[in-house]
Amino acid sequence: MESLTKDVMLFLKELTTYKYFLPVAHVIGGFLIGCAIEVILIRQLARLVKKTRYKFDDFVIRAFRRMGILWFTLAGVYYAVEGLTIKHKYVVTINKALLILVIISMTIVLARVSVGFISFYLKRVGYPSTTLFTNLSYIIILIVGGLVALAALDISITPILTALGVGGLAAALALQDTLSNLFAGIQIIASKKIKPGDYVRLETGGEGHITDINWRNAVVRTLTNTVVIVPNSRLSTTVITNLSRPVQEMSLIVPVGVSYTSDLAKVERVSIEVAALVMKEVPGGVEKFQPLVRFTQLSEYSINFNVILRVHQYTDQYLVIHEFIKRLFERFAAEGIEIPFPTQTLYLSDTDHNKK
Repeated sequence: MESLTKDVMLFLKELTTYKYFLPVAHVIGGFLIGCAIEVILIRQLARLVKKTRYKFDDFVIRAFRRMGILWFTLAGVYYAVEGLTIKHKYVVTINKALLILVIISMTIVLARVSVGFISFYLKRVGYPSTTLFTNLSYIIILIVGGLVALAALDISITPILTALGVGGLAAALALQDTLSNLFAGIQIIASKKIKPGDYVRLETGGEGHITDINWRNAVVRTLTNTVVIVPNSRLSTTVITNLSRPVQEMSLIVPVGVSYTSDLAKVERVSIEVAALVMKEVPGGVEKFQPLVRFTQLSEYSINFNVILRVHQYTDQYLVIHEFIKRLFERFAAEGIEIPFPTQTLYLSDTDHNKK
């Protein structure tokens, strides 16, 4: 230990002499070259690929961001060490450390490219990326990179792989719930029945947009901006209504009632006119859809009918229904069409009156 301390102190002392000016210049020069490549080459390429119609090259260029600075600085350190008069064992140790840093940095680049490719492919097939796939790919590539780094240090990885195989069985038994959620999440994503962005209604009655499916649970954000966390294993077995499938467009049925004195032909015409304007003017309405009116019931105090509208997605219905009811009420009032209150008529016969 004392010998190592003396060697380090001697090395630091000699760094201040002119003899070590060139090695220091190598390190600084490598850093400056890396910065120049980052600013001039990488950033310019990033601007150019944004203008292309291909998306694959975008995340490839982003994967190499700031890596040029690291690699050229490490190259400068390597040449600086080669020019120093230090013991060979220290040179070997420093070179191994540099090699490990290069392997780790290249592993990070490969992980970035892999995650970008997965996200690109999922979007291409119409499925938004989830943290489940991105995290799994990151972990797998980092594990492989770690094994390569150990092999570079002349550390045998065979015992490690054997230990992982034996320990994997014990881990599987101890982490049954976690693994069940993991594989349930993979199954949900692979089935393509539910994906992030879909609006779903759970069997428990809750509903909202699925914002993410990770390795343990699915995240559902409700319209009140609260979050419902559903374990993947529960999500795969519960009954779910996907209100965004097979298409996001959906029909709305708005029940209305008018009095028995109403002209039904006029009621139908006015209701369709109001509904058509709502479809064209209110955001969320399907402009080309022709609204329908269907009379359904002769109830105790009114003639009931349904007005059928159409919206682009489930959450658009609230504004469309709001505007339709408001405009229909105003138009009925202007046209003299009555919307009756609930009433009940009682008839007393003369027989009952005489008995009293």
